[in-house]
Amino acid sequence: MTLVWEEPENDGGAEITGYCFEKREESRTSWVGVGSVRGNVTSNTIKHLYEGNSYYFRVMAENSVGTSEHAETAVAAQAKCPYDPPSVPKNLKITEASGSEISISWNEPAKDGGSAITNYIIERRKVKGFSPRWQRHNRRSVISTNYTMTDVIANADYEIRIACESAGGISQYTPALAVTAKEPFSKFLYFSFTPIGGFKCQDHKGLKFKVV
Repeated sequence: MTLVWEEPENDGGAEITGYCFEKREESRTSWVGVGSVRGNVTSNTIKHLYEGNSYYFRVMAENSVGTSEHAETAVAAQAKCPYDPPSVPKNLKITEASGSEISISWNEPAKDGGSAITNYIIERRKVKGFSPRWQRHNRRSVISTNYTMTDVIANADYEIRIACESAGGISQYTPALAVTAKEPFSKFLYFSFTPIGGFKCQDHKGLKFKVV
């Protein structure tokens, strides 16, 4: 939270050497010192406040003679993040799935809440099992809009969801996508036919054709 003030009308005959600050939670009666700045500075950012709590602040001028009376804020100010959480990432989809890996992609959220996206959180869970809990998959920050999981179990059924993160917080998660870690279906056609001459044949292993 940033405080701004004006220099005193009267410096008491000695140059202003600095300003000191104190804070008080609205629910408390005691004041706590929160720092000081040089005499040529007329603003200061107060850190280490609890979000959601309301505070009063006061500032005092200092010179070689002593400290002035304090100037206090008239109303309590609530500490809150200046940014909003981003909206949900868009268009999550499976781009590739096999028995050894699953790849996904998505689009950036429609709104970033006023602060740049710093990470995408990717979660996965097995549909079947003793503990089908959501588990975070990426331990490092992901800023691209695609991701590949290489530790899947062949033929296992998974659900995947993502959220995005910024200075304003974490977005809601996307709806979960279901996917099975298995090789895609063959692109060849499999069927039986009766050729000219009346001899019927059927290849149970699958007869492969190429259309030319």
